Amino acid sequence: MSFLRTYSEYAERLTDAPPLFHHWTGVSLLAAALGNRCWVWAWGRRICPNVWIVLLADSGVLRKTTSLNIGKSIIVEHLPQVIWPSEWSFEALVATMAARPAGALFVGEFKRLNAALLRDYAGGAKELLVDTYDNPDAETRRTKKEGESAIRFPAPTLLAATTRDWFEASLQREDVGGGFLSRLYIIPARERGEWKGIGSSRSDSDRIVRESLGEHLKSLKEAMNGELEIAPIQQRFNEWLCEYEASWTGRSTPELNGTISRSGANVLKLAAIFQADMAPSNTLTLDSFERARESIEFLNEQTAQLLADGLGLGPDAKERRRVLEAIRKAYPDVLPHSDALRNLNLSARSLERHVSTLVQADLIRVEAVNTTTRTGKGYRCLNGTQP
Repeated sequence: MSFLRTYSEYAERLTDAPPLFHHWTGVSLLAAALGNRCWVWAWGRRICPNVWIVLLADSGVLRKTTSLNIGKSIIVEHLPQVIWPSEWSFEALVATMAARPAGALFVGEFKRLNAALLRDYAGGAKELLVDTYDNPDAETRRTKKEGESAIRFPAPTLLAATTRDWFEASLQREDVGGGFLSRLYIIPARERGEWKGIGSSRSDSDRIVRESLGEHLKSLKEAMNGELEIAPIQQRFNEWLCEYEASWTGRSTPELNGTISRSGANVLKLAAIFQADMAPSNTLTLDSFERARESIEFLNEQTAQLLADGLGLGPDAKERRRVLEAIRKAYPDVLPHSDALRNLNLSARSLERHVSTLVQADLIRVEAVNTTTRTGKGYRCLNGTQP
């Protein structure tokens, strides 16, 4: 049985979301089930098959959240213990990870996660997730309630969904080209699958397929455990990585360098996941490697194209970031609309467009402002951080 093929066929009967979303949702389910139970030893450290996946769509009609929820329901039914709460403070996240260092966050809207990471009460949460992504032997954090807590061998997995505008508005300057963006597998889609309406399957057949998928996920606990043997793929892997990194010399940008430098580790992560898909085993095969290689090459090209198109870097994105930074600098006060127009040298139409995106991303809110002559409007930062 191919878990990914069976899962994609099941999900495609339920919704007309892009097939690409179903495939990568299935990848996240396998990653969540594997957790930190197995790993590849490379470059003097353990690499677990945890991944961070963002389903990116330009419109709500692409059913990105529906795709996520179909996958999440299978985990809820069969492996509920791997799900971490999606609403937490920094202290709660530390406590959760100390108790369950391998877990998954399923976030129906990425902007909610990012807004939570930026709030004062979640200070340090973003850094904690970034620092634990690479599966250190232990990560230590201090909280007021519990004191010092050790997180042993963490392996956080993330599946989130968002629109491009909200995703871009959520990115901080240090995210682009830094540790956060380079850890993300960004899955963009622009076209729906075949229209389904209410869905074409019956509840009994749904249940049978879900049971089969759930049993496959649970079987991984015994089938893939401990260090994975990489001898069958090592020579081919080394040849590919040397050639692939060289192919980016001269054409990679500073913002993309982190993504390209992670290509080798990401291929090993996906090789373990693809091994869990078809023939769960403690030995990685060339077939699993080749599937992983093709996937990472595809994902890197997608990220490169998004950056070239202006993800966090283009004129419109830079202009929106200037608006957000001006509002943050005014915190805790409100930045009056008139001051924003004057100081940012923007047209009223451009400012309104950027404000609308930032409001939808839960980064700012519009408030009434009283002056000596009249009542106007202004903008207040919601997370209270400085740029």
